[in-house]
Amino acid sequence: MAEIVLTWRKDPALLTETEAYRFRLYVLSVLRQNENAFQQHRLGTLDSDLWRGYLTVLESGFVQHQGFEELWASLEGSFSQAFQDMMAQEFGL
Repeated sequence: MAEIVLTWRKDPALLTETEAYRFRLYVLSVLRQNENAFQQHRLGTLDSDLWRGYLTVLESGFVQHQGFEELWASLEGSFSQAFQDMMAQEFGL
């Protein structure tokens, strides 16, 4: 999976159809974990410092790379409105 992620970071167009599908499922899983952490943070069961760490990893690992905005646009409807709003507020998506 690491090779696929690194290839995506260089240029998403370099991924084969199978790799692109794997990557999409991987990102969906990562975002779902972040959505869960976001909900915990909103409920007060996840410390703000820990939540900030989630955001930092999400940004450096995915959001700041080319192609993420398009990928997010295709996935965002799978997430709660609150999570979509947070992604828009935090990352301008």
